[in-house]
Amino acid sequence: CAIACACTHGYLEDTVVSPRRHVPAIRIWSFSSLGRQHRPLCWTTGMVLHLLSDLEYAHFLILDWATTVIEIREQVGLPIGVTKRIAQRRGLSHPWNKAQGRYRAVSTDLVYRARTQSGIAQYARAVKYESALNELSQLQGLELERVYWDEHASVQTDWKIVTEQLVPDDFVENIHWVHPFGPNVTFDSSARGDLDRAFRLLYPALHKSSERLCDITDWCDGRLKLVSGTALTFTRHFIATKRLFVDMHARIIPTRSLQVLSGPQPDYLL
Repeated sequence: CAIACACTHGYLEDTVVSPRRHVPAIRIWSFSSLGRQHRPLCWTTGMVLHLLSDLEYAHFLILDWATTVIEIREQVGLPIGVTKRIAQRRGLSHPWNKAQGRYRAVSTDLVYRARTQSGIAQYARAVKYESALNELSQLQGLELERVYWDEHASVQTDWKIVTEQLVPDDFVENIHWVHPFGPNVTFDSSARGDLDRAFRLLYPALHKSSERLCDITDWCDGRLKLVSGTALTFTRHFIATKRLFVDMHARIIPTRSLQVLSGPQPDYLL
């Protein structure tokens, strides 16, 4: 069991105390999850994350898009000794691994740090589908998490449950559409030249025109003699790297006009 191995080697406490050495307490191959599993490359940290559901992936995208977020950790294991004591004091059942006959670690789905007006703040998020909140074992595990972050974390941490009802679908779909073309994407010298030329054509055209996005990018492909679809891919990169500001809360559909803005929108954090 991945959690048991992490406990044995002392990684779980390190994930809470030392984010630079973060090892997720649960990997995507540990057990089946609800929905699809994801291993995206995080723009913020440059690490590949282990996300166990579509909902976790959606929340991750929101965090990775935010300019104020400086660190994202997933499946953060809490020290079993501490959570056992919390369970005993509060009269809660602690997760138990029947197959191995020992306690199972409690983990928090996403922990992130962000810049605020008063400095760097830490946030812990239990990302759960509403249907799971009807399960007693899930509720008791969440209470263990809440008490740990409220009373035992080494850094003051804002803990919260996030369900699918809080996730803005259009915003997430737009980030998902541009995420593969983010700042971690590299281009060879010839492609960089095409990229810059395309930006000089597309930027004023997208600002001034109400034509469909696909028509404008097709026009750019023709002007620059690019392979069909190249300018649309470049546009996704321009949005992802925030060279081009658009309304990320309005669904981006290439067969419609793009809602271009003069500046960035404020971060939207859950």
